[in-house]
Amino acid sequence: MTDDLNRIFAQNEEYIKKLKERLKDKKVIIYGAGKFFRLLNSKGVFSDLNVIGICDKKYLQEDEAGQESGYNIISIENLASFRPDYIIAAVQKPLALINELQRLNFNVVPVIKISFLQKMEERLKKFSGRKNNTFVYIKLNGKKIYNPRIRNLKVKFYGSNNYVEIHEPIIVKEQTYISCTNNSKIIINSHNQYKKMKIYAGSNNIVEIGNNTTAEDVIISLQYEQGQKVIIGKNCMLSYGIFIRTYDGHTIYDTTTKQAINPPQDVKIGNHVWIASDCKILKGSIIPSNCVVGTSSIVTKAFDEQNCIIAGNPARVVKQNINWDRRNNKNFPT
Repeated sequence: MTDDLNRIFAQNEEYIKKLKERLKDKKVIIYGAGKFFRLLNSKGVFSDLNVIGICDKKYLQEDEAGQESGYNIISIENLASFRPDYIIAAVQKPLALINELQRLNFNVVPVIKISFLQKMEERLKKFSGRKNNTFVYIKLNGKKIYNPRIRNLKVKFYGSNNYVEIHEPIIVKEQTYISCTNNSKIIINSHNQYKKMKIYAGSNNIVEIGNNTTAEDVIISLQYEQGQKVIIGKNCMLSYGIFIRTYDGHTIYDTTTKQAINPPQDVKIGNHVWIASDCKILKGSIIPSNCVVGTSSIVTKAFDEQNCIIAGNPARVVKQNINWDRRNNKNFPT
């Protein structure tokens, strides 16, 4: 892509020259500190301009004491306080950024012509591609059906190299949704039954669900982190209002090292586990086989003892030496 950027830059030299003349004596902030910015900076695009700082989504407020390529760093949170006359969009895919900053009443100018930006974004989209995705339904006799139509089930790929495998038979009573970004794998084994389940896999994630498992109104989310797993065993029963996720959603970091201290973690649910309604199963949770998770519980850690009732907020073992059966008390043999 570097050759493409150089070529686009060469085709826009006259436009850039006029832009620099237009911005002369104006108070300017550069938005973007990546590869495209470095190319433009090396070409002298920002020379002779009154650049008061550089902003990028990666910068935190405490970074404002530092510099990037000789420019003072400005965090997004403090961008408005500098009151720039113009913001220069110096990113490879700037159209969404331009629209967003304009909605916030900033004057934003692209470094190259809009027509070239559109062509570049189209090429980047084509380059990233949405290919090599596999959705396969495996029949009881082993026959594979690719891109099957399964009633009430929608599978959506937003990137490439994803794999979704579903085994016969499966019953989907109400709208169930699976989405993947890149390099993720979803495996749903046979004799399962779902109702309004949603699986959101981001990049390099794995979700595997064993045989004879039922779920109602369950959300499994790995979409904002990479390389995580959610493993659910066989013969499990997941009630409604259940949320399973491998991440916190936002970063907590050490102010001294600037290192994240709340990394994502896998979730593992054993065989024959009953999770009652309105539970949250959070990152790092392990629920052993033959356990019950009580209604509205929030599980936040790994348990290692089977045949327990786990309940509360945060969840803890409240009863030992138990097991459970799908039949109600009336039909259960004494």
